[in-house]
Amino acid sequence: MFIGVSRSGTSRISEPPQPYENSEFDLLAPKFLQSVDFVCSECGFSSPKYQHVHHLDGNHKHNKVSNFSCRDPLCHLCEHLGFVADNKLGTLVFCDSLSQEELNAYVRISWVTNYLARTLGAENCGETLLKIARNTALWIELLENTNHQVQRAYKIQNIRALAEDFRNMSDEEYESRHSKFPSLRLLFHPDSFSREIEEWSRNKDFFADFYEPNQWPIILEKHIQRSEANG
Repeated sequence: MFIGVSRSGTSRISEPPQPYENSEFDLLAPKFLQSVDFVCSECGFSSPKYQHVHHLDGNHKHNKVSNFSCRDPLCHLCEHLGFVADNKLGTLVFCDSLSQEELNAYVRISWVTNYLARTLGAENCGETLLKIARNTALWIELLENTNHQVQRAYKIQNIRALAEDFRNMSDEEYESRHSKFPSLRLLFHPDSFSREIEEWSRNKDFFADFYEPNQWPIILEKHIQRSEANG
C-alpha cells in the first residue's frame, strides 16, 4: 500500500473518501462490510463501526460489490490525499522503518493507549500500558518533525501539491510512484478521529490485550504480523 489519489475521470481530487447521499451506495455498503467481517483489506484491522468502503476504480458512481474493498479510515484516507490536504488531517513524514499500513496500525495503537490513559487514569491502566502510551506518543512527535526532511529529500511543499502531482502522472508513473518516494508516509492527526478512537478503545476482539496491560507489548507484534499477512 502507498499513498495516492483517485484518478477516476468522474471524481474531483478533493472528493470525500465515500459518497454522500447516494441511496445505492447506502444500501449496499453496510451489507458488504458485514460480508467481509469489517476487516480492512490493507492492514487487517476489524471494527464493526466506522469502517469504510473503498471504490477500487475510484468511481463513486460505480456501486457494485465487485468494485468494493473494506478499509479502515486511515488506510482509506491514504488514497484520498486531496481530501486529507483540504481538511488538514495529517502531514507528510519521512519513515523507512514502517510501511504505511504498519504506521497506520502504530498510530492507532498510540491513540487508543493514550485515550485509555486519559479516561481510565494511571491507577487503572497498568505501568506497561502507560509506558507504551508515552513512548509511542514521543516517537510520533519525533516522526512529525521529519516533515522538513520530506521537503529536502523529495522537494514536496505540501500534501495538496503531492496530490496534484499524483493526479497529473501518467498511468505508468503513478503505478511506480513508490519508487520515486520510497520513504514517504502520511502521518494522521488524532483531532479529527475522536469518535473512532473512542470506539476503537472498546474493541476487545482486536485489542484484547489492552485489558491485561502486562501483555501489552504483544499487541504491536500482532499488528505487524497481520499487516504482513495481508500484504
